[in-house]
Amino acid sequence: PAVAAVRVREGRIEALGPEGRVFLATAPIVAYDAKRVRRPLSLAATTHDGETTVVVATLDATGLTFPVVVDPLWSKAASLSIARYAHGAARLADGRVLVVGGESDGANTQPELYDPATNTWTKTPVTAAKLGEFLWGPAAVLLPSNKVLAVYQQAILYDPATNTWTDAKKTSTHRWTRAVVLGSGKVLLANASGATTAPAAAEVFDPATSTWTAT
Repeated sequence: PAVAAVRVREGRIEALGPEGRVFLATAPIVAYDAKRVRRPLSLAATTHDGETTVVVATLDATGLTFPVVVDPLWSKAASLSIARYAHGAARLADGRVLVVGGESDGANTQPELYDPATNTWTKTPVTAAKLGEFLWGPAAVLLPSNKVLAVYQQAILYDPATNTWTDAKKTSTHRWTRAVVLGSGKVLLANASGATTAPAAAEVFDPATSTWTAT
């Protein structure tokens, strides 16, 4: 399943994966009244039949001036064509969101684009060969060029302008990844778990030369 459990913690609603890791969390849920008075809501989670979790948010409105707005306000979005978890995601410059990789009971988790303006998902044209091993926990970051670097063991670049993928060479170690774009435009890959029990060495990707350097 995409979500193994849901819990309430410090005013947040957290979704946990099969291994108990938090992979999605809301901001603390609060209310603002007409005079900008801020008040947190009280949250309680109840699980029914071991499968369905209901979260009830309660607001003590004593002393508040109406109207009252609850933030964040959630609404249902369209579903991906293939359900998945432990995927990577990056927000593009035009506001769309690219989702890549993830686990889905062995299904081909082809990258998909979400357009919030139309509330729709579309698949991006990429071959299985280019996808490589994009399974559990890939990283996806937006580069200054507006391209997206997606990394697991294979590294590929997505160009929203042409809707195409190109190879960006492999990193040295099979890993779960964490990546951040540096001020120079290069990408630091760190805080990763390698194939052995020892942490994998950090690496830096240079988009100008499409090369990886250990650091």
